[in-house]
Amino acid sequence: MGDMAAVCEKKVLDHVNGKTTFTFVTDGCFIGLCTNATPGDPTMATPGTFTELALATFGYARQPITGANWAAATQATTAPSSAASAATITFGPCSGTNWGTCYGFGQFETSAGAAATYMRYWGTLSSSVTINVGDQLQITSGNYTLTLN
Repeated sequence: MGDMAAVCEKKVLDHVNGKTTFTFVTDGCFIGLCTNATPGDPTMATPGTFTELALATFGYARQPITGANWAAATQATTAPSSAASAATITFGPCSGTNWGTCYGFGQFETSAGAAATYMRYWGTLSSSVTINVGDQLQITSGNYTLTLN
């Protein structure tokens, strides 16, 4: 389960309606892991819960996924449009101390959590994953999918 973050929804609507141009960063986006992810949009007044692992600690970093690493979006007559990753995304290996249990992900504009960045999408993993020292988490090609209804 997941959704487009509210700030991204606004940018897409303003772009589609000709109010402004939605300029994406040229190097694609970055995927981050979270230790909790519950339904709700974390940028709205009644948010869900999204806590990303601490950046640059114990081998964790957001992982890039560039435009070249996405399959073209598809859309069947009665189905929503979706796009899937065309490359494996690898986090880790975990070092120093365990990352704990990861429940979800966020797709960010930049590799660091600066004020100028925002989360585009968020969602829960199909099942939680506990990551201990030495472990890696991989999302294999085609298994990271974004859908617009």
